[in-house]
Amino acid sequence: RLGAYQRFTYMPDYGFWAQKICHIYLCRPVFKVHDPIEPYHSTIWSEIGDAPDLLSNQGDRDFVFAATRR
Repeated sequence: RLGAYQRFTYMPDYGFWAQKICHIYLCRPVFKVHDPIEPYHSTIWSEIGDAPDLLSNQGDRDFVFAATRR
């Protein structure tokens, strides 16, 4: 577990802003079991050093950047 942080985001499906608590983990996948079932979610396999540039959320990028010490 790298850490946790909170952020506020608009949830268009529900029409309101929500407080989200984000937990960040560093994992080493072994194999793909299934594609994500949530709409608009996807799996991205990459080298750990490329991960911060692939993340759309600044909080996620900050944690991964610190973990990889780029």
